[in-house]
Amino acid sequence: MEAEVAKGNGFDYGMINIPAWMGKPANWADSHSFVIPNNVGVTMTPEKRAAVLEVIRWMNVNSLEWAAAGHIPAYLPVSTSAAYKALKPQSDYAAMALDAFYMPKTPLTGAASKFDDDWQNMVSGPLNGEGDVKETLEKFRDHMNSQ
Repeated sequence: MEAEVAKGNGFDYGMINIPAWMGKPANWADSHSFVIPNNVGVTMTPEKRAAVLEVIRWMNVNSLEWAAAGHIPAYLPVSTSAAYKALKPQSDYAAMALDAFYMPKTPLTGAASKFDDDWQNMVSGPLNGEGDVKETLEKFRDHMNSQ
């Protein structure tokens, strides 16, 4: 049994929705994107752009491996495939993402943004049972209003 538990087997786990947020379902969702940086003043050659796009294409087409680590593939032929649907509990993440809450588009928000870093730093205490939730939310509100 110890070998099975070490492999992640031997116990039952899965996905559940987060309780309704302000009266409606709202799960946290995060994603990874491929971007081509806009290097101001540096023009990318068409050959280099084509090579970069080919790598991005390959990563998307082969994203079932990434999905095995718990990521939701953005490439529909993978995310709708029988192979992805058979990955449990990974494919259940996709069902949770239907109620995803998206941050407003501002210069402060988004993955790896100041908002994201500040939020993660402030909320980690209450999420771990340390600190007052209401006090933390008020502190975060005041911090963001100062930005």
